[in-house]
Amino acid sequence: MKKFLLLFQAFRKDGLISKFPLILKMFKAYRKGEFHMDLKNVIIPFIAFIYIISPLDILPGIILDDLAVLALVMPILLKEVNRFTEWENQKKSFNKDNNIVDAEVIE
Repeated sequence: MKKFLLLFQAFRKDGLISKFPLILKMFKAYRKGEFHMDLKNVIIPFIAFIYIISPLDILPGIILDDLAVLALVMPILLKEVNRFTEWENQKKSFNKDNNIVDAEVIE
């Protein structure tokens, strides 16, 4: 029952579905090397996404296994998105306070 409550929360106003653009932005920042994540927090959601979109299922014809995988991955993604949002806010406030947008050290 707890898994279904987590899935239901994904569709809330502040749930996982509304944070999808942030998730894409987070993975782009990770790929560029700007934002650092644990490797497991990258691999697990990627494998879950592949499993959900693949036609192969543990329980064929039943969507419950896809929902269970989604319910297991949601807390990982939400935790990382919240950490990414904090990182982004710190980066913005640092740039705002110092009026430095981009700099290069020349020796």
